[in-house]
Amino acid sequence: GQSGGSAGIGGGSAGGGAAATGGGAGSGVSSSGGGTAGGGAGGGSLPDSGAPDAGNGCVPACAASQSCRAGVCLSSSLTLFDGGTPARRTVGPCEGASGLTTRSYRTYWQDDFRQSAGLPDDAFAVSSNLPQINNEQQHYEPSQVSVAADGLHLKAVRTAPFVAADGKTYTYRSGEVFSANKSSPLHQGFQAYGRWEVCAKLPTAQGAWPAIWLLKNSPGGAPGANPWPPELDVMEHVGNLSEIQTNVFWGAQPNQQMAEARHPNVPVGGVAGFHLYAVEFDAAKIDYFVDGALIRTEATAARIPAEPMYLILNLAVGGVLPSYRPPCDAPTPGANMKCADGVGAYATGVEMVVRYARAYQ
Repeated sequence: GQSGGSAGIGGGSAGGGAAATGGGAGSGVSSSGGGTAGGGAGGGSLPDSGAPDAGNGCVPACAASQSCRAGVCLSSSLTLFDGGTPARRTVGPCEGASGLTTRSYRTYWQDDFRQSAGLPDDAFAVSSNLPQINNEQQHYEPSQVSVAADGLHLKAVRTAPFVAADGKTYTYRSGEVFSANKSSPLHQGFQAYGRWEVCAKLPTAQGAWPAIWLLKNSPGGAPGANPWPPELDVMEHVGNLSEIQTNVFWGAQPNQQMAEARHPNVPVGGVAGFHLYAVEFDAAKIDYFVDGALIRTEATAARIPAEPMYLILNLAVGGVLPSYRPPCDAPTPGANMKCADGVGAYATGVEMVVRYARAYQ
């Protein structure tokens, strides 16, 4: 697992409020005692239109800092829903039947990373200068995090060796984001129990180690400032393997415990396309899903985290096992120790792309 490490406070995310969306007029943060976000108990939904301005013209035109969504100018990609069972999109990656929940949830937030460009806003902060863990080879930097029309991009590249602030030498740069504490009563970036889901496509290069995972965060505390474990891994993938892993960590250091499960040939069709990775849990059990299909249930109460958890999305490089390492850095015994081109796929970079992240309570 991506254990022991904490998603430290990095470059931060752009401030500002989130726009009320889904057909309601105007903008501003929707509060639990205030207006609705989206017109009706359904919570509203937005058409999946590709690029922010495709087919959804706003009159008058939006400001340069805004995006046009369903005829409404928005200053953020974050959508807040207050009450009711949220309406769902029916088109686009990961939508339709695969996105249905198995419990009755109210109030959720989503970030679909649809601002025009730049770093993610509102829901996520960008990690920077994290300590090296798990023998990973990357250094997390804001420069490796960006937003494009298809979502959030975390990019890993191999570079000339450099010495980071921790005094260690690195040859890979990559990206990580984490949900951050916010002032909105509906979205603080963490919650106890509920459902978390992420629509993502993953790299398949050897050595890539993308993950979607949750760590403990106490209300008012800074992400990464709490003891580990607990940890709940919604999905981990070792780039060149045709499987994903799900994990849960519990107990206390140095006697922490872990329950790991490997899921061969999941998701169907491989990780290179968009798939929906989700977890639902309460005090009784943890359910893991891929594309709406239940792949694992963990029902041992002592293993289930009761603390508020926050979400981390990251693309690590290398790791604790030789098979995790890029081919340039993990020659097999007797093999030529040099790569044909020196850096393999990491010359131009490999990417984890996140279409959206959602949290339900």
